[in-house]
Amino acid sequence: MNKSLAGQRVLITGVNGQVGRALRQEFGSHCELITASRDGQGADFKIDLENHAELAKIIIEVKPAIVINPAAYTQVDQAEDESELAFNVNSQAPGVMAEACKKIDAVLVHYSTDYVFSGRSNTPYIEKDKTDPLNVYGRSKREGEKSIQAIGCKHLIFRTCWVYDAHSRNFLNAIIEKARVTETLKVVEDQIGTPTSASFIADITWQVLKKYVESGVHTSGENSVFHLKPNGYCSWYDFAVAIIESARLKEPLAVKDIYPISSEALDLKAVRPFNSMLANELIKDIFDVSISDWKTYMNAVLLEKYKK
Repeated sequence: MNKSLAGQRVLITGVNGQVGRALRQEFGSHCELITASRDGQGADFKIDLENHAELAKIIIEVKPAIVINPAAYTQVDQAEDESELAFNVNSQAPGVMAEACKKIDAVLVHYSTDYVFSGRSNTPYIEKDKTDPLNVYGRSKREGEKSIQAIGCKHLIFRTCWVYDAHSRNFLNAIIEKARVTETLKVVEDQIGTPTSASFIADITWQVLKKYVESGVHTSGENSVFHLKPNGYCSWYDFAVAIIESARLKEPLAVKDIYPISSEALDLKAVRPFNSMLANELIKDIFDVSISDWKTYMNAVLLEKYKK
């Protein structure tokens, strides 16, 4: 690999998703970008992670220096009934990517989740803490991490949480839509984590890869996993309050009251971890990246959302 990240051929999967779009924007002006989406729309290639043979074939033929994989099966509750599909996409496909990357000496960047932990700890999780997923989605993502590590290609695995952007179907936009038409909102307060914007993920991914490629900061095995999230923690209830306080400065909202509720009140099929707090000191120490509080990135997303 050349010693400069700029100009490298980079293949990004799932470019129509929240993180995929942000990565396209972040890397597009710096690299020779090759894009892929599940249906081929708005991309150079159609890559369905269920089709392992085609997935490997495209990576080997394109010969990118770096493969970035934000694509995943992310329907947490539906995964309880579609476990085979979830493992196919989240566990087996990353292994296929890792094997292809090893053959062409490419770096694989893969995104994982806070759901690899049980959430029973009272303190933030560090990268080497014991994993113990509570649901099918979390187990499939953890197996994906292990598949990549077992194959041993050059790789970085970023665990992130509570991802959102300005325009997709996500918690931030759902809260604003509801706040426009109802006076009362009820939001879970017993799950704690960190809201993480897609643009933040793309920005830090670029900075880390630059150090990885240009400064020789290399990782392997269990030491390839990093928690990628802003500083600070909050509940979903706290996040909703912050969203509405900021959004109200941009538009009139009907909502008057926001009430905290327990997770049990939602009666969801998949169990969620109560503690999704990820410690991010390691990525800051190893790659010397500067990270701000989650509210800073939230306000940047809202600026984009309301941009005329």
